[in-house]
Amino acid sequence: MRAPAHNAGAHSHRHGGPDDARPRRALPLSRGDPEHGQRARRAGAARQRGGPPGRGDHQPALRLRCLHPGTLAAGDDRSPRRLDAGRPADGHPRGVRRAGGDRHSGRDSRAARELARPIRAGDRQRAQLPEQPRWHPGPQLRNAAAPRGGRHDPPGTVDPGPLQQRAAVLHRRRGRPAQRGRRHDGASRGASCAGDDRTRADPASARGRGAARPADQGAALSGARPVFLAATGQNRGKTTVSLGLIAAILAGNHRLGFVKPVGQRYLVIDGMRADEDAVLVKEVFGLADPLDDMSPVTLPRHFTTDWIMGRISSDLDRNLSDAYHRVAADKEIVVIEGTGHAGVGAVVGLSNARVAGLLGARTIIVSEGGVGRPIDEIVLNLALFAQHGVDVIGAIVNKVDVVGRPDLEEVLRRGLARHGVALLGCIPFSELLANPSLELIVTHLDGELLAGTATPGHVIGQVAIGAMQAGHAMGLLRDRTLLITPGDREDLLLAAVAANRAAEHGRPKVSGLVLTGGFRPAAPVLAELRSSGLFTYLVGGETYGTAQAVDAILVKTHPTDTEKIETIISLVGSALDVDGLLARL
Repeated sequence: MRAPAHNAGAHSHRHGGPDDARPRRALPLSRGDPEHGQRARRAGAARQRGGPPGRGDHQPALRLRCLHPGTLAAGDDRSPRRLDAGRPADGHPRGVRRAGGDRHSGRDSRAARELARPIRAGDRQRAQLPEQPRWHPGPQLRNAAAPRGGRHDPPGTVDPGPLQQRAAVLHRRRGRPAQRGRRHDGASRGASCAGDDRTRADPASARGRGAARPADQGAALSGARPVFLAATGQNRGKTTVSLGLIAAILAGNHRLGFVKPVGQRYLVIDGMRADEDAVLVKEVFGLADPLDDMSPVTLPRHFTTDWIMGRISSDLDRNLSDAYHRVAADKEIVVIEGTGHAGVGAVVGLSNARVAGLLGARTIIVSEGGVGRPIDEIVLNLALFAQHGVDVIGAIVNKVDVVGRPDLEEVLRRGLARHGVALLGCIPFSELLANPSLELIVTHLDGELLAGTATPGHVIGQVAIGAMQAGHAMGLLRDRTLLITPGDREDLLLAAVAANRAAEHGRPKVSGLVLTGGFRPAAPVLAELRSSGLFTYLVGGETYGTAQAVDAILVKTHPTDTEKIETIISLVGSALDVDGLLARL
């Protein structure tokens, strides 16, 4: 610790004397020795001021080595252009003055008068910087709008071409030109920043992403009654329920519309993207609404990253809402099919729960068979819908084993009732609906079609692996079996052809053959397969891995799956009380 010394009144140009130091509040701190190549401060030069008397130059402006022009008194001849970051007020690039006595005693009296004068109205207690420097003295002067880390390079011109190619398909943009302007941070104007809400055109959406709205607010804008079909996960049966429910509603002569608000799996129709479920519903039921209204938003690859980084400024809420109201304009009921569970789409602010609230739609949650799993999943999704103010009118459980568990429907009804959820119906499990078609086999497996055709509507009944003798294997075959076996098992191949020829009523036991290992059958066997027209597909993988790949195929219903669609309409129509369901809307 340094002991205070008495001021002797004389100063050396190299060192402050042992008695130079004074109390901090009595005199300003000295600048210390001039750096090499710099001249000493001229006599009589005004010190930086703006703080309380007696506190010297310990102000943020001095720590930043700059002075805001607002701290200059009227008539001061110092030019503001010289008061930039890194330069003191007197124009000399010297550092902060160190402790110790002043080297120029002739200026002491003037400095004391400067520091002792009263604070005037124009003085500033804290400098207000016109532009924050790239470094800062502490959080008290940090610009909250500036980036917290990384490089601070000025934004350059952004090429909008790649962004437009990856942008969401938002049709009918109301004829507004694209916004090419960029914000100061390089993002598009109107893009959301981390931690704040986006600016939205409609007053309702200005509440923010997580704000709840009345469940009937969107419905009040049109005469249609919207019903939102959500699910607890992928492949639970939303599309199955949609097809069956739409068929039953149209059978009652109701004017109906369909909307798939956010699509992840899309097709390109007439040069524009549309969700495959919207295409399915339009083709099956011949709906007149344009696809760009039935599928207003699709999310191509990289869209979520561009959205998060602020490169996309489209108002998704407005585009979605406008498309919905065009569909609902002359309808009585609008079926809205969600995507995945309640939270899917939250990454771009369009989760299923939020979309249901935005459109004012009452919601049905679809899950699949079991006891604990469907109840747990439904209750979990129910919480997010409740957070967005959405009215969940009930749940539908799909793929229920009503034959093996005839009491399962009552168990589910009582279990859901404990959480205030009504069970609207249970759809029986069907192998026809759960299994892929021959077309999907060719689409998902890399191989060569040796015989037969990949018929789109020919659905597999079951999958079997041929690893036993032909006589034993044929006794285990059932209706429409896909047999997976090595290509050199010619005994099994010929037995499959014989089993189909002996089948009663012309219904083949073997729907097709998948030959593994890359083993091509001998010419006589291949000729027999081709003459029978039996679907035969050769792949290079081993048998077990091929069976796993077939089991992992995501089964989707296509417009050409006529038998499957008829089965769906029959199962859903018999499982649901459609009139009672519509009465809840």
